Amino acid sequence: MWKTIYIARDITLANRLKQALRKKGIKATLNKLEIKQDELNGNIEILVLQSEAKDAFHLINDTLIEEDI
Repeated sequence: MWKTIYIARDITLANRLKQALRKKGIKATLNKLEIKQDELNGNIEILVLQSEAKDAFHLINDTLIEEDI
């Protein structure tokens, strides 16, 4: 079962976080909740398997802090 662990403000950030998760072996998928006219901005859910949610959450927080986002 998939669990939402973060909602990114745009597709660029969502893809960067998804790649960070995949580098650590965590499967992730994106779900577009809301897309603005330019299709780059909007709310994008980052989902991971429920069994990996805790590790993924910590990894995303670390990534956001490291990149000062």
